[in-house]
Amino acid sequence: MKKFDISKYWAFFILPTDEKDLKKEKEKAEKILWKKFDKFKFFNNYVLVPSITFEQFKKDYEDFNKKEIKEELDKLGKRKIIKQELLNYECYFSENIDEVVSNLKEYWITKKEIIKVFQENYDKYC
Repeated sequence: MKKFDISKYWAFFILPTDEKDLKKEKEKAEKILWKKFDKFKFFNNYVLVPSITFEQFKKDYEDFNKKEIKEELDKLGKRKIIKQELLNYECYFSENIDEVVSNLKEYWITKKEIIKVFQENYDKYC
């Protein structure tokens, strides 16, 4: 999978370990950005982006993400992606598919499709 280069937007990725660390990391990044830019915004709570590049960053990121999703769907297919996510979130153990349903919305995969794959593989993984 390719990586989206955030540096050309003067953006910082913040990787906190907890809420206290998140606040500390945000403050640290803000101090660095304030030296060069007046205003900034947070994207998905973990990327600090100067306001002047924010809209372009957001558009480019969304375009990049859609392209990556399409490539993954073309390469693996819906069923394999669903199966991977069900296993990744240990859905056969918890019998809860809510996180998978939420995460696969951007893949244009429906809850009905996820339930079908879950039921087809239930005996295999339980």
